Parts: sequence; C-alpha cells; structure tokens
Amino acid sequence: EHGKSVRGARVLLLGVTYKPDSADQEAAPAREIATRLMDMGAQIGYHDPHVLDWRVRERPVPRADSLYEAAAAADLTVLLQQHRTYDL
Repeated sequence: EHGKSVRGARVLLLGVTYKPDSADQEAAPAREIATRLMDMGAQIGYHDPHVLDWRVRERPVPRADSLYEAAAAADLTVLLQQHRTYDL
C-alpha cells in the first residue's frame, strides 16, 4: 500500500544481533530501531534464529517462529542482519 502510516503497522525485524550468525546483541542497532518504530506506533515483531528471547524497554518482543508466515503478515519487513538463514 502506498502511504501507509507507521502507526499501527506490523513491522517484522529480521536479525537483531550485532553480526551475522552470532547471538551477540551488544551494540546491535536493532534495539534502537525497534524503540523508534514503537515510538511512532508500530507493532514490532522479530525473527532471529540465534535469539530466542528479545526485549525492548524491558518488555518482551514477539518472536516469529515461521519466517515466511510472519513476513506475509507484516506490513513492513526490515533486514537488519544478514544471517545465513536469510538467503538473499
């Protein structure tokens, strides 16, 4: 859709770690990006094969078990980390 507002949009973040194929989240930009999107009213979810539990502002962020189903349901999908799982 053209012109869809961020407010209320379902945003899927792919890869919330600092570097590819790692579980290290320290210094990863994903938390700041998620915070800004949440401030604008987006509904955030994530998929990352290396992170089973992820929190932003001390609140759990819903984890997508199925990449394909989550991407199909999202209004916007953002690739933040190029894990091998995301074969581009």
